[in-house]
Amino acid sequence: MELSCSVNSNVFAARLNLIESLWRYGPSKLVIVRVDFGIRVEHQSAISAFEIIDDFERLLANRRGKPSIFEHNIGMIWSLEFTPDKSYHYHALFVFNGHEIQNDVYYADLIGEYWCNQITKGKGTYWNCNRQAANYPVNGLGMICHNDWPKRLALLTHVVPYLAKPDHLIRAAIQNDAIALGMSHWAHKVRTYGASHPLTERRSPAGRPRIGGMPSASQLVYATPDTQVDWSVPGSAFSELVEELIF
Repeated sequence: MELSCSVNSNVFAARLNLIESLWRYGPSKLVIVRVDFGIRVEHQSAISAFEIIDDFERLLANRRGKPSIFEHNIGMIWSLEFTPDKSYHYHALFVFNGHEIQNDVYYADLIGEYWCNQITKGKGTYWNCNRQAANYPVNGLGMICHNDWPKRLALLTHVVPYLAKPDHLIRAAIQNDAIALGMSHWAHKVRTYGASHPLTERRSPAGRPRIGGMPSASQLVYATPDTQVDWSVPGSAFSELVEELIF
C-alpha cells in the first residue's frame, strides 16, 4: 500500500492511532469533514504566524460553546503550513458521530463560515474539501461505515497523510515572524501538528462491541463493504497496518 504523500512517521502513526480508537470505542459510523483555513490575500502580509495561531486556537476553544456546529464532533486532526502563495494556513479534519449527522458538505461550510465571519472577522477564507470529494480518484471523506473497508483505507492512505506531511518552510517562516516581533524565544514552542486525544473506552454502551479494531493490512487491500472479518484473534493487526503504511 502506498500513501498519497510523504509523512512525518511519528505524527502519522499517532494520527492512525487516533482514528483506530474512534472505530474501536466510538460509533459505528463516522463522518469525516476536511476544511482548510487561510487568510484572504489582501490581509496575508499583515498577519503573522502568531495571529493565525491565536485565531485557530480560539476556534478550537470555542467548540464547546458552539453546539450547533460541534455538538457531535468526537475527534480532530490539524496541521499548520506555510507556502509563499498562501502564506500561513491550516489543514483540519473533523470527525463527527455519523449516527447524529449525515450532511458532511453542510457541516464543512458551517465550520468554514464560522472561521471567516466570527473567528477572523472577515479576514479569513476556507476551502470545503468535502464539496469536491466525489471528484477525487480516492475518496476517504464523508460518511464511512465501520465495515466499509475500502473507504476506511482511503481515509488512512489519502486523507490522514496530508495532515502529517513535513513542511520544510514553516519553521523558518515562524522564526522570521518571531524575530520581527521580538518574540524569538517563542518560535520553537509553536506546534505545527495537533490532534484530539484517542478514545480509551466506549462513550456509550449502545452498539455492538468491535473487538480487535481494524483488519490486517492484507485484508484491507482486498476488502469490500461485504467482507466478513474474523475478529476472534485480537493482536497485531493495527501494528501491522501502521508498519506497512510507514515503512
